[in-house]
Amino acid sequence: MYKIFTLILVYVAFAIAAFASQGASFNSKDTFINLRQSPNGTIIAKLYKSDFLLTSLIGGTDSTNPHWIQITIGDMQGVLHKRDIVALDEKDYQNYLQTLFLQTLAKLSAPYQEALLADDPSIKAIPKAALESIFTPNADDISERFDSKRRLLNALAKAKYQQALEYAIALGFAHTTELLLKEKSITLELESSQMTQADKDSPSMPLLIYAIQAKHPSPAIITALLNKGAKVNVGYGDTTKESPLTLACQRGLTDIAKLLIQAGAELESSQMTSPLIHAASKHNKELVALLLDSGANIHAKLLESSKPTQLEALDVALMAMQTLQEEDRANAQEVAVLLIDRGADLTRALQSASIGGDIEMITLLLAKDAPINGDPACLQGQNAFACSPLVAAIASNQTQAARLLIQNGADAAIYDEEGLSLVQHIENLQDLESKTQLLEAIGAMNNVKH
Repeated sequence: MYKIFTLILVYVAFAIAAFASQGASFNSKDTFINLRQSPNGTIIAKLYKSDFLLTSLIGGTDSTNPHWIQITIGDMQGVLHKRDIVALDEKDYQNYLQTLFLQTLAKLSAPYQEALLADDPSIKAIPKAALESIFTPNADDISERFDSKRRLLNALAKAKYQQALEYAIALGFAHTTELLLKEKSITLELESSQMTQADKDSPSMPLLIYAIQAKHPSPAIITALLNKGAKVNVGYGDTTKESPLTLACQRGLTDIAKLLIQAGAELESSQMTSPLIHAASKHNKELVALLLDSGANIHAKLLESSKPTQLEALDVALMAMQTLQEEDRANAQEVAVLLIDRGADLTRALQSASIGGDIEMITLLLAKDAPINGDPACLQGQNAFACSPLVAAIASNQTQAARLLIQNGADAAIYDEEGLSLVQHIENLQDLESKTQLLEAIGAMNNVKH
């Protein structure tokens, strides 16, 4: 028994010595892609099966002590003794990660610590999801936010205030943003190191645009940027220009749109689709009302390839109903009614509503005397087919809407450019039930006329 015990001790001592002897191979001058290629990569691979972790941990020895391995997680650094790495499990790793995080937080000045805690009272805690995304790749929102917090702390610790400002804006950290905007080195444009290659080939992105596009847009941050002197009417984009207000309306950000309008945002530009049209497409009644009350042009045209079309905010709201669920459809109806009540042009409205297929809106427009056969100007300049709400309904598979139009006197005796009648088009439909219903409706109306 004593011999066996002695042999075990000798074996352990040999193993430890062999492991320690690998230290020289961890010289920081050595190059390797990840720890799997390093001398103890096999051990690391057994502990961490996630490729994400293996490519995120880059190791090298402390030059004064080959047994200590430098670990870098993103841009966060620390050292561990080799024997501790072998014993590292998920709980240990979380403790290690938290230690690094808190050490970085402690390096910051008191004002920045206070601002961070005001923005996120739980900033000292590491969410379980952040750990899980390391051991099991799962880049969810919680993990993403933790990573951004970690990067924010490191940028602050290194006095990289422009980078820190961009992380603070992305996180929606208003107190930290306000403090950073007081730093002398700050500019109001996105730093090139934070941009994609496509962005780098474009003009610099204004931070006001960046803040509105953020995952967590904050009215307080928008206010801080405006107070700092951010240009409210700046246009950004290559082929399609966008302003802070058009982007806010695209995202349905009513509070932020109100701040921009108060700061003097233009409500219309020849280079951009009207903010009102974007708000109507989002079925946001409050935002549409705000824009109209602020003087937005209800007759502004939708732009395509920087050229105006014939479609207005009402048309966009009506056409969108084709794919909406019940709740969203109700919101779109409210927006359409508001626009109608405020004097929207009904010339093309029935054609747009027929594409959307909303029976209530078609009924309302008929009651408002919207042209049942389409825009009279269109009828003079083109063929009746291109202008007809009835054709639009049939082409969009809105059979119920088409029957309603026929029953209310829509002209079915029309021909396309090749001379084919509407009835011939209906007879070519694949859907037998729709074909039957439409032909019966036309036949019934012909009988009434005769």
